[in-house]
Amino acid sequence: MPEERAKHIQALKTVCHSPDVAEIAVAIEYCQLLLAESPPRNNFTYFPADTLGKVLLYAFKCTDNIEYLNKSIAACRDMLGMANKRWPHFHVIGRLCHALSVHWNLFKDGKDFDELIQLYSISSKDPYTKVPDQLELLYVWAENAQHHGHHTTPTAYETALSLMEDTVLFAPTLETQHLHLVSKCYVHKELPQNVASFEVSRG
Repeated sequence: MPEERAKHIQALKTVCHSPDVAEIAVAIEYCQLLLAESPPRNNFTYFPADTLGKVLLYAFKCTDNIEYLNKSIAACRDMLGMANKRWPHFHVIGRLCHALSVHWNLFKDGKDFDELIQLYSISSKDPYTKVPDQLELLYVWAENAQHHGHHTTPTAYETALSLMEDTVLFAPTLETQHLHLVSKCYVHKELPQNVASFEVSRG
């Protein structure tokens, strides 16, 4: 039954707080089993797929086994291909960016960084995402691009700054403006300074 499967998935998510490697391995196998049993484009497919990516990344953190990291990246990429599940894509992109960043730091593979930049760009246009979360990822994009001298740095800063201004100018109430500012206060504080510093560095 779908209800029972959903309960199982919720139970599996608690595995990401367990240091028991054997328990984590069982959770991975169970997620893979649920995925294999779910028909293509089935609405339930998202849940075991999401949990699989999460558990695999946690398994890597516990074991330093690079295979877990590679499989987590693959699982996230597979989820982005689920055309019938657009609304969670930003959440998946965030996890994929994190996993790719770890992989990049380990191996310095330029393909990882190129994919990161592409994902940042995609997320900046995601209509299903809350503005504060979108702004935070844009902020990270700008920082990473500037640090590596990437040509998308101006675009990242311009997009982030424009979005930050929109959160204030077009918020329906003062309370909403305040909530947006407080939720990512460090971004609102540091972004204008970083933009100014970048522009000065460009002369």
